[in-house]
Amino acid sequence: KFGDPHDLALSVNGRSLYVGEIRPNRIDSFNVLN
Repeated sequence: KFGDPHDLALSVNGRSLYVGEIRPNRIDSFNVLN
């Protein structure tokens, strides 16, 4: 569950998804399954 998601980014190789949150001020990363 995300508090206040702001942005998403996918790694160049497509294996990681990054979610930036404003509150709390952090970046979470997730492995992407193909």
